[in-house]
Amino acid sequence: MDVKGVAFIGRRRDVIDMVGELKWEKFMEGLIRKIPFFSSPILATTLILVKFYLTFHEELLKEFFIISGYS
Repeated sequence: MDVKGVAFIGRRRDVIDMVGELKWEKFMEGLIRKIPFFSSPILATTLILVKFYLTFHEELLKEFFIISGYS
């Protein structure tokens, strides 16, 4: 099963609007070390394996939305 790149692009836009391009780029550097797939450009029609997208989304939530030490 795959997720279309448009989902990734939407999250990217939202996060950049929230924290800025520099923090997004830093986040992506770490993500690419974990999932090299994301080193290639993601277009709206790019198909992303669900396991890659879910890992991306989990990392995104940890980095930008979940307060450290809060569960």
